[in-house]
Amino acid sequence: MDCQGTGDARLSSPTLDNLILYMGVQMASIQILNLKGVLQATDLERLDLCADYAEADPESKALFNSLVFLIRDWEGDDELGEKKEELNDIMKEAKAEVIKKFGRGIKRAFRSVTTYALPHPGPNITRSSDDGKTKVRVNFVDIGEDYLMAAKHFFHRLFIESPKPSELQRGKFIVKKFRSLRDRIIDPDIGGIKIQTASEAFQESLLGQAFIESTEFYDSMMTKVYDQHLETEEELLTVLLNIVDETVENFRNKKTIQKYKESSTSKKYLELLVQKKEGLTEKTKFIMDATNLKREKEVFEKKILQQQRSVEELKAKYEKLAEQRKQEVQEKKTQQKTLADEAAAAVKKGVSGQLGKVKEKEVLMEENRGKRRQLEEKEALLKRNVAEAKGREKLEAERREKLEAERREKLEAERRKKMEAERREKLEAEKREKLEKEKQQALLEKQRAELKQKEKENQKRQEVMEAEKKMKEMEQQMKECKLKEEQQKKEKDELERLKTEIKKKETTRERLLRQAEERMREERKRMEQLAEQLKQKNEQQDDAVPEERWIGRAEDKIGVKDKSCTIL
Repeated sequence: MDCQGTGDARLSSPTLDNLILYMGVQMASIQILNLKGVLQATDLERLDLCADYAEADPESKALFNSLVFLIRDWEGDDELGEKKEELNDIMKEAKAEVIKKFGRGIKRAFRSVTTYALPHPGPNITRSSDDGKTKVRVNFVDIGEDYLMAAKHFFHRLFIESPKPSELQRGKFIVKKFRSLRDRIIDPDIGGIKIQTASEAFQESLLGQAFIESTEFYDSMMTKVYDQHLETEEELLTVLLNIVDETVENFRNKKTIQKYKESSTSKKYLELLVQKKEGLTEKTKFIMDATNLKREKEVFEKKILQQQRSVEELKAKYEKLAEQRKQEVQEKKTQQKTLADEAAAAVKKGVSGQLGKVKEKEVLMEENRGKRRQLEEKEALLKRNVAEAKGREKLEAERREKLEAERREKLEAERRKKMEAERREKLEAEKREKLEKEKQQALLEKQRAELKQKEKENQKRQEVMEAEKKMKEMEQQMKECKLKEEQQKKEKDELERLKTEIKKKETTRERLLRQAEERMREERKRMEQLAEQLKQKNEQQDDAVPEERWIGRAEDKIGVKDKSCTIL
């Protein structure tokens, strides 16, 4: 599991750190924390999940397997590889009690704790940036020898010398383990994470360990039931109920459970153990059927053993008779050869007495042939007995195969029945889970609908407020428009008034101009008359002033210049 960013305030948070560490130690046989430079006292605070374990019961077992502090780009002394005393040295040098508490908790929570120092791989390891992504360019020959040796030692220790390597499990077990881990982490009521702090993760680890130990106790007790050979289902059911009660009592008596007995997780685990009573009736029938099958199998095996012994005895008798028959045939051949030799000798000698002996021997041979026929009859009878034994053995084998087939069919039926029960239970669980999900979904839909309704109401209210605001703005604008219109009307009226006044002034001006012109004409006439009179008068006087000077004074006096009049 890649836990990159754990402990980094820029990339993670304490809640997320605790959750990642909790999941890692639950699933991994070896937990590796990757550090840089040196191991510092502050690095121990990243494992605050283990801090509470320093104050736990001294008899408590270690919760987790192995912890490795892997320090890359080591900046300490020249010693590389495993450094077993690094954690102890930090605890000794630490002045703060909280750091020592973290160290004690870590050492007690894990079965083994060690530190590995890896140097920098070498100055020739370069980094390049391509499209914003950093890439490391590595050539094997450029890696430093110190790094290779330290890494080799680390991998050997990690994958070969580990105290408890990972177990290869089937997919069904892995899925079950992940579901159990999910149920222990996710709160179904709120759909969020139950584990928020290090104390909660530590408490959940202790309770989970206690539940696992009680479950193992239950499995070991159930295994012993098959060897008790109980006669009735009532007795078996009583024993199974006692096992469940003992398991529950075993769980309750654990110091961890007594300490956290009010915890919801502890109550849930206890409820799971108590629920084992619900399926005891079907389990009782299954165990009784298995016990009966086991007894039938034992009886059947005894019969088979007896039949095998009978067949072996018949085979021994047959072999013994066959050996006797072989010896008799050999003796007969020897006797026939002896008789033939004696008969030939008797013929050669021509002795009649010997012929009598030959006849006696022939009588004996006839008797031997009678015995041989009896032996053949016995042999035939023995063969028939062997054939009958083989037939019985064959019939017994067929019956045994039939019983075995029936037993297999029965076991298969029981297995199918069990699978069907498990399937029904699974379907029921899925149905309950589906109903729960539908219920939660309905609740969520209801909440969403309410939120949407509220949003719509808020939106409508907002729209109404905006409309009212717009109406007010429009009314204000209309008022302003009316005011502007009135102002424009006033300005227009004022303009018309001004135009009228201007027109009146222009009319008055024109009238005044006409009057002035008339006056000027009259004044000019009068002046001309006056000038004429003055001229006449001056002519009469002897000491008259020259005409040009007189005319100039007259012009200055009346304001006439170049025979024109200007009204000032």
